[in-house]
Amino acid sequence: MSTSPIHEQPTLPPPGDGPPSQPQKLLPAPGDTTAPEVYHPTIATLLRQIAKELSALFTAEVALAKSEIRETVEDTKRTAIHVGAGLYLVLLASLALVAAAILGLSNVVAPWLAATIVGVVLLVAGGVALWMGKESAEDISVAPERTLRDFEKNKDVLVEGLSELNS
Repeated sequence: MSTSPIHEQPTLPPPGDGPPSQPQKLLPAPGDTTAPEVYHPTIATLLRQIAKELSALFTAEVALAKSEIRETVEDTKRTAIHVGAGLYLVLLASLALVAAAILGLSNVVAPWLAATIVGVVLLVAGGVALWMGKESAEDISVAPERTLRDFEKNKDVLVEGLSELNS
């Protein structure tokens, strides 16, 4: 008994992993002339697309992190140069003022006592300055904040997409 070609079950073309420009077409049911042609990529094609997109995303995120770090380093370097020059000049002025204070105070008290009083005052002032510097240093963040936020968002999207695929 032979079957006519009209009553044969439709078969899918052999699975191909071609790019989306060469979509696989499902054959319509016998007698169905209204079925639209639908592209159904293979799992291998989808996985390749995901891998390419993840690679491109990772490359873009690394470039963003490098850019943020470079920007932070340049800002920090510029600030450090200004602070260093300022500190050097303040040190020179401070040495002159310390000598003047000791000489002036030595007219009232013994020279050794004048030097001790000036030294204690400078020690207290230096401690306060260090404490203030420590407090402001805690506010500085060297982590690339935008990149970390983007990585977190991308991870969440990827996990959500994978959980939908598993459903």
